[in-house]
Amino acid sequence: MAYLVLKETWNKNKPFLALRRVYYSFLGRKKVREEYVKAGNFLVIRGGKGSGKTRELKKLAGWSKDLFGVYGVYFSATEKMSEIFRKFLTSTEMKKLPYEQKIKLCLERVKDLAIFVDDLDKVSGYQKKDFIKGLLINCKAGAVAFEDEKFVYSSLIQEIRKKQGLKHDESLRVIDLGVSEEVKDIGIIVGAVVLLIIAFMFRMPELVLLGWAFRWLVYEARDKDWL
Repeated sequence: MAYLVLKETWNKNKPFLALRRVYYSFLGRKKVREEYVKAGNFLVIRGGKGSGKTRELKKLAGWSKDLFGVYGVYFSATEKMSEIFRKFLTSTEMKKLPYEQKIKLCLERVKDLAIFVDDLDKVSGYQKKDFIKGLLINCKAGAVAFEDEKFVYSSLIQEIRKKQGLKHDESLRVIDLGVSEEVKDIGIIVGAVVLLIIAFMFRMPELVLLGWAFRWLVYEARDKDWL
């Protein structure tokens, strides 16, 4: 399991982020490791289903004032445009302003805000894509989260690269939450069951010992961050 923590400094300078990883050895021994996160003004979170992307992105939005000096606005790219508008506009503006004016006002207001966009790889429609691109261009700071960069519009990736100040040959600076521990554990359980069935069918008890040895190696690999 991996999650972000906000670290306070002794000399009261700007707080910084650390990524904390929790491991369990074969014997159930718990280990915790932390690594410094090079934040800058824009963060990228990547992780599989159930890895905690949404949870961590919402945490960052709550820490926005401490990290970036401005308030943060969280929304998911899967939300309707009207729902996203409500994050930036008043109820009166929602009722009275025409669609194009709403977009213009959102893009103006985000200049003094940080945005935190979830499910960036699930943007549907060019209109929403262009709107989110405008928010990325204008925002002070923020973060995005996605499962697979390959499914993110290339124009959005380019704007994120600019926010991170990357050179042409540099890769995105990514906070990788990995795969859900539940997914890993299910794979191990299925493998163990298959191995037991084979051992029973072919009367090969040594396969059970082989299975336990494999499980031990997997847990040790997790513990040492090989997986």
